Amino acid sequence: MSQVIVDHQTRAEITQIQTKGLTLFDTLYNSLVLRHTLPYLPVSGLLNLAATCRDIRSLLHETPGVFRHIDLTRVKTAHCEDAHKETERNLAVWHNVTLSDYLTEDDFYAGPLRGIFSTLRQRDILRDVQSLILDGLSVTAELCHDIINDPSYSVRMLSIRGVNNLNHGKLRAALAYACRSSRPENTPRLKAVYVFGPMPCDENAQANDYDAWWSKKGRVLNSTSDMDDWAQCLLACQGLISFDAVLCQGPRHANSPAFGSCSVSSPFSPAVATFSVGGCAGCGKAPEGVMTAETHCSSLPLLAPPPILSSSVQAATTPRPGHEDFVPSVTGVSVEVVVSDESDAPRTYLTCVNQGPMQPHV
Repeated sequence: MSQVIVDHQTRAEITQIQTKGLTLFDTLYNSLVLRHTLPYLPVSGLLNLAATCRDIRSLLHETPGVFRHIDLTRVKTAHCEDAHKETERNLAVWHNVTLSDYLTEDDFYAGPLRGIFSTLRQRDILRDVQSLILDGLSVTAELCHDIINDPSYSVRMLSIRGVNNLNHGKLRAALAYACRSSRPENTPRLKAVYVFGPMPCDENAQANDYDAWWSKKGRVLNSTSDMDDWAQCLLACQGLISFDAVLCQGPRHANSPAFGSCSVSSPFSPAVATFSVGGCAGCGKAPEGVMTAETHCSSLPLLAPPPILSSSVQAATTPRPGHEDFVPSVTGVSVEVVVSDESDAPRTYLTCVNQGPMQPHV
């Protein structure tokens, strides 16, 4: 009888396979977590996170939308004063010259941002940026022209509130050029511009200013000397690019849907609305119609602050629950005026300081 020797592994010889715990990569691999977390990180934080390991780097650079929202206001080198002081200090080591001797005005004032954009372009990040926040930085009209019209940019939402060194006339020309009738198909890529509102100072200021057009009645924007020029720009961009302001829809303006409902000697030119007023105190309506949440987003003002989790105009114009309908007006207030006509029937008027009484509502 033959004997067979069977070599079995003992317990000590069996390799113990330990289950790994949940890692950061496992958490970020969930697309829901990824898309709702990373937009809140500064670009430096995203790059530092990508440098931790090869798997996370591949995940961040290969997942669409990771670099969709870029806020450069928290990047130290993006601030013109600090960048120029550092650059001049470095130049002084090698040459006894000033920085301005060799730079154009655009190079000097837009140099810090152009340097950051060059770095992002080299890393194939710039093409993925759809929301670009530049509030309070040094931004030139030439740089804005490139962001709006250069095919290498994919920016859909641009915030330039409170920026320095910006020529507003050239900016308006760049916007009008992008919306020209002979523009290429599927252009302009830019769909939303924040330029009228004040630069947010802190989180509390942002919370107070949020949904300003809906949450309060009265002055929303401060008038400036170039408001008439901006009105023409908004009219040229109507339906293509939205702003954090809208045109007045009063029936005395030729661009109003209610134009002709009241007698005027000559139509008013377009004007940027600076007041949010209510409708008729009696029926809640207005000749030109009130703005509601159901109004098409292309006719609504962008709400501050810019949305973080989306780059769409619809997200930027959607008010929070509990909003009130409003009428955009140039300079006026909603006043209830009760009068009596020959039939002694009370009527309510919506009056405007500049335009005078509108058509009465029974």
